[in-house]
Amino acid sequence: MGIYTLLLALALCSSAASGFGVNAHKIITQITENHLTDTTTKAIAELTGDADLISLVLWPDRIRYVSGYQKSAQWHYVNIADDGRLDEIEHVPGGDILTAIKRFHGQLTESGVAKNKKIEALRFFMHFVQDLHQPLHVGLQADRGGNGIAVQWFKATKTKNLHWVWDTGIIATKKLTIEQYVQLLDQVSPQKIQEWSNSELLDWAEESKTLRKQVYNFSPEKHYRTVTIGQIYVDRNIAHIEERLVMAGIRLAERLNKIFDANHLGH
Repeated sequence: MGIYTLLLALALCSSAASGFGVNAHKIITQITENHLTDTTTKAIAELTGDADLISLVLWPDRIRYVSGYQKSAQWHYVNIADDGRLDEIEHVPGGDILTAIKRFHGQLTESGVAKNKKIEALRFFMHFVQDLHQPLHVGLQADRGGNGIAVQWFKATKTKNLHWVWDTGIIATKKLTIEQYVQLLDQVSPQKIQEWSNSELLDWAEESKTLRKQVYNFSPEKHYRTVTIGQIYVDRNIAHIEERLVMAGIRLAERLNKIFDANHLGH
């Protein structure tokens, strides 16, 4: 096994390294595709050589520990205290999810950027817009966005962590296919689409930060060393994570339409 292949395999196998879980990214991406204009769809296909959109979205999680891309690991999140202000945050050297989204959006809209750089920017931009809608990607440094909180997930034999619960666990409890989940969620009124679209990057981050109150509410079950999470917690939070999935899909589509379709008037 070559070193690149080995590093890629390690990246794929590391649950702590993941952004939104694979299924969550697939759900968001299909919702995004449902709201792209024909012009945008064609422009992305021409840029990427008809690459599957989900393969582009998943790429940043798969290369974050590959040589040359290690610096991208810190772009998947931003740390901020409960009393911190996102508009006053001191960004870490090398950047975070907020600075990365701005940078890659710029590369997508600027003229003269090489094609391979635009494709890379598209991959990162789509992925990070999606990740930003997961509350623990606007996280607390003390517990590494929930990765440092051990969780007894229902009756699972192996301990999970809180970040995994919001990336993957809650969504999996419905036992729906990707297509079924998309059909369930992508039933948003034009008024709601307009409301969600008329928002900015810091608004999305602030929404995630606000949701942390829900994330860390483990009542009535909480153990000293390991948090116990079961159906009560899921029932209390599944609507929140589902809304974040559809919001991410619609907002990403709106941004991509503005980038790739000159005739798109927006919502």
